[in-house]
Amino acid sequence: MCNNERYDKDVRNSLCHMRNIDASDYWKTAQECNVACNGGMNWHSGSEDFAKLLKGVGIPEEYAYKSYPMKLFFDAGVCFVNSSDRPCDGGTYYPFECMQIGVTCKGASDTEGYEWWPEERLTREQALLAMTINGAYLVHAGNERGSIAKGKLADFLVKTVM
Repeated sequence: MCNNERYDKDVRNSLCHMRNIDASDYWKTAQECNVACNGGMNWHSGSEDFAKLLKGVGIPEEYAYKSYPMKLFFDAGVCFVNSSDRPCDGGTYYPFECMQIGVTCKGASDTEGYEWWPEERLTREQALLAMTINGAYLVHAGNERGSIAKGKLADFLVKTVM
């Protein structure tokens, strides 16, 4: 949860789509900003062919096998929020698929394939925080959503099939 006392709690800065930035910038984000909002988990998958494509269009080698950071934000103390701009981006907008990608660093339907930037693998708890509580914090809605509690809105539903 984002309870860093260094920040004015009325300010919720967000940086969207931070991709392929220098590692020192994650630490700058932690020191100078309050929240990183990133569509990371649903895009955190790729393949060897995709990396070759990126290199072919001029992406430097050190970034070609990387995507949106996730764990680096958590490690730096930045409040990482996952989101999706689906259907614009072609990724998934299903929260469980986004969390699966964040935890496995593989495409949601890819059970044996390529791990994309596995150093950025999240724990299940981090993936859940990024999809729920941290997002509610970002938009000043933590009192009404983001966690399961009496009186809060149920934004996250689970359907069981029998």
